[in-house]
Amino acid sequence: MDVFTGGPFGVYMTAYVWICLGVKWLTRFLHTRSGFLWFCVVPVGVVVENLVILGITRLLDRETAAFRLVLDTVAVQLFWAALLGPVVLITIHYAGILWRIRVVDRFFRADSSCRG
Repeated sequence: MDVFTGGPFGVYMTAYVWICLGVKWLTRFLHTRSGFLWFCVVPVGVVVENLVILGITRLLDRETAAFRLVLDTVAVQLFWAALLGPVVLITIHYAGILWRIRVVDRFFRADSSCRG
């Protein structure tokens, strides 16, 4: 069992590695500041994560007797990801801007008097 997620060891880590690699590849083609992308990135990440997990389950020949339950869970995850994902991303974005304005620009200016 994976200590952090309670799932089989390495399944979620594999999903996150594939998501990271996919995002690195896609940023070559997409404008990352696009507002449309902000609304799509979290639900797409949830779909990719679930596809990788279902694919690994199939590779290990484990029959999922409760496939309907899995689909219901994915639907709930997609709903919450579509609803809250953009809000969380925008909040993190503006928190980064505030951090830069209040901390970085104030304490680490290029024309600092400490340089002499």
